[in-house]
Parts: sequence; structure tokens; C-alpha cells
Amino acid sequence: MFLGVILPLALPAIATIAIFQFLNNWNEFTLAYILISDENMKTLPLGLLFFQGSYSTDWGAMGAVMTIASLPMVLVYLLLSDQVERAMTVGSAVKG
Repeated sequence: MFLGVILPLALPAIATIAIFQFLNNWNEFTLAYILISDENMKTLPLGLLFFQGSYSTDWGAMGAVMTIASLPMVLVYLLLSDQVERAMTVGSAVKG
């Protein structure tokens, strides 16, 4: 009963929560900046700080890294976008 009725109705909400949690964890900066001191363990958002100096910024390299860093987020959204669309239109029954 759970797999046949409840889970299909809950899939859009689960997909939406999964997208938001993935984005939150992928873009997490503050906690990693405070807790991680080892250079080999730094996360991607912390790695972007290395492209900024005191008086200059390597904008080309930073743009390339930001483009590469955004690809997993775009892929997750594309995989789950149908579920998100279904979640937004679940209550609208259009009568024709």
C-alpha cells in the first residue's frame, strides 16, 4: 500500500526537498570555512577563494571553475525537474 499509493503521491515533494538539500550542501561555505584547516580537505566553494588575492582576482579562472562547479547542480535539477513541476501542479485540476 505504501509503495503503491503513498510513495507516488510523495515523490514530487521528496524530489523538491532533495534538490534544495543538494544545493544547500553543495554551496555550503561558512561551516567548511570555520572547521576545515587542512588544504587537501577544502571544499569547492572554499577553493574559489584561492583565485582572489589581496589586490587582484583571476576572473577568467574563477569563471571557469564556477561554470564547472555549477554543472552538478544543473544536472540534479534537470533529473528532478519533472517531479518539481508535478509538485507545483498537484492541486490544480483543469476541467476542459
